[in-house]
Amino acid sequence: MSVLEIKDLCKRFGAVKALDGLTLSADREVFGLIGPNGAGKSTALAILMGLLRADEGLACVAGFNVRDHPLEVKRRTGFLPEDPFFYDDLTGEETLRFAASAHGLRWEKNPFLQEWIETLEMNNNLRRLVGHYSHGMRQKLALLLTLLHDPPLLLWDEPYVGLDYPSQEKVKRLLAALKERGGTVVISTHVLPLVQAAADRVGFILAGSLHWIGPASAGLADLFGDTPGLIRE
Repeated sequence: MSVLEIKDLCKRFGAVKALDGLTLSADREVFGLIGPNGAGKSTALAILMGLLRADEGLACVAGFNVRDHPLEVKRRTGFLPEDPFFYDDLTGEETLRFAASAHGLRWEKNPFLQEWIETLEMNNNLRRLVGHYSHGMRQKLALLLTLLHDPPLLLWDEPYVGLDYPSQEKVKRLLAALKERGGTVVISTHVLPLVQAAADRVGFILAGSLHWIGPASAGLADLFGDTPGLIRE
């Protein structure tokens, strides 16, 4: 079984179908979930994290059913929401310590995390209050928080938001490093060039359903042709 398995997932908000039979799997790869705003990407991630409850279908992480074993799923998942929340009166260091305590860990003892704190140039910023961080610094801290407990699955919703070009390149390197460690990363985004450069496979979601799935290397050109944003029939 793959680390992530989703089958026939449905979610309705009144008369609106946010997800309509979504089915996909991902394992030891970087998987790009792409689609326009409102396609259902964030809804799918919220269901996986137990923030929303599916009306129908199955979602499993590392063999654990999201509906029946939400805590086991959270232990095995690192989640980056589109709009991360922080306590602005805590420093970055205190934020890492607070989050690590929920897993019974000490963030200073994670060598992989320490490596990427340095690579993302957050060393000197961790002693500053998060309320004084720029948008890009907050995004970097949010990414680092997903690495705290070495989860086998990472779900990143719009991970490049607020990052300058050098930082985007470093996040691509982080994705490669996570895959080398046997991790699975799902990137939800509508920025096609960034996901094409980082992902192994991409799936195009529209109106809550997966309309196309294939390799990132050539797949997006096959899907959109010469007109980005216009899906071929």
